[in-house]
Amino acid sequence: MSTSKKPLRPFTQNPPPTNPVPDSDTPELLRYAHNAQGLLCKRDPQTLCRFILESVDETQQSRRQTELLEHSTTNMVTWSHSASNDYATHFPRVVQMGLFSWPLTVCMQEPVHIKNWFTFDDQGSLPLKAELARTWAKALGVPHGDVLIHGAINTHLVAGVSPLTWQSFMRKSYQRMNAAGASQVEPALAFQENSDHTPAPHDDPWNLLVSPETPQMALVGPNQPVAFLLTAFVLWDYQKPPPVALDPECDFARRMQSLLQARFLHSRACGGTSVAMEARIPIYPELRLGQPQRMHHAMTQSQWMQLAWMAERARKTDCSFSLVHRQTGSIVGWSAQLTNDEQEECASVDYCYDGFWRPIEHVRCIEQHVGLAQGTGQMRGAILDDGAA
Repeated sequence: MSTSKKPLRPFTQNPPPTNPVPDSDTPELLRYAHNAQGLLCKRDPQTLCRFILESVDETQQSRRQTELLEHSTTNMVTWSHSASNDYATHFPRVVQMGLFSWPLTVCMQEPVHIKNWFTFDDQGSLPLKAELARTWAKALGVPHGDVLIHGAINTHLVAGVSPLTWQSFMRKSYQRMNAAGASQVEPALAFQENSDHTPAPHDDPWNLLVSPETPQMALVGPNQPVAFLLTAFVLWDYQKPPPVALDPECDFARRMQSLLQARFLHSRACGGTSVAMEARIPIYPELRLGQPQRMHHAMTQSQWMQLAWMAERARKTDCSFSLVHRQTGSIVGWSAQLTNDEQEECASVDYCYDGFWRPIEHVRCIEQHVGLAQGTGQMRGAILDDGAA
C-alpha cells in the first residue's frame, strides 16, 4: 500500500491590524498576553528582557527562560498525512511542530577537519535521511511521517542564540521547505517579518544562525571531541505534550549510531602509482549519543557530554584535565584543557556565549556531569557510547 504525503498547510488567522500612533483618544487594537508566547509575538527584545528580569525569584526566572526557548521553537500548523486511507487527506489535523535535537559527540582515530554544519539534502544522502527519520520516529514513538530531518550543527555556534533568533530561524526554515516544494507551512504567529526574500531550495538553512565569517571546519581528534546537534522538526497533536524519547534498551540509539558512523567516516591517502589508483586508509569515528529532545535541553546535554568526555579521556591517557567556568554579566565562558606531563596542551575546548536566555540549571547541569566524569573517569548520562554498543 503506497504512502502519500500532503503538504503542510498553515494554521492561519487574520493578520493583526496596523496600529496607528497611540494617543489618548485611540483605543488599543491589539493586545498581547503577558506570557512567553504572547510577548514573543511582539518581536521586541527589550520586552523579553523585562519579562525575565521582572521574575520574583530564581525559580520563576528559570521557568520563564525555558518557556521562551520552548515557544520560540514551536508553531502550530495543519498536517495531512495519509498512511492507510484518504480520510486524513480531506480532514487534516492541527498539530504542533517543534524543533528537536539529538546530541552527538564525535572523536576520530587521528586528527581531521570536519564540517561545522551540514544537511542531508544532497542526492546521495536522501536514503540516509529517510532512515534517520524512521529511527528518530521510533525513538520518540511518533509516526514516521511526523519527523522531518533538518541537519546538524556544531553546538558552539548556537549556544547563545536568543529566542527571537530561534523564532526567525523557524520561519525561514518553513519558507525554505516551501521553496523546495517539500511542504506548505506557515507559523501561526501574530506578526509578519519585514522580508521580501524567500529562500531558494539551495540556500544554506543555517545562514540565519551562522555568520559568513564563521569557520566552516572544526578540528576533531582522539582527545578532541566535537559536539553536534542533529536537528529535526517533529509533529505532535496540539492537545498533547511534546513526545519524549523512550528507548530503555538503546535499540534505536544503536541504529542511529550505526547510521552516523557512515556519515562521519573519513579517509586519508597512503600513496599509489597514480592519482586514480591512490589507496585510501579509513579514519573511523568514535561516537556518543545523548537523548533526542527539545533543542534547548539538547544544547545543554551536548555541552556537558563534550566536556565530560574530555575528563574521561584524561583519566584513560594519564593527562591532566582542567575546567574553568567564568561569568561576566550574562556572558558565560567554559575553558577545558588536556595537558600531558610536560604541561603541553593536548586538546582544548572553549565556549563563550550570552547566557542570559539559558536557565540557571544549564550551568549546574554541566558542572555536575563534568565533576562526575572527573571523579569516576566515566561519562555518565548519555544514552549510548561505543562501549555500550
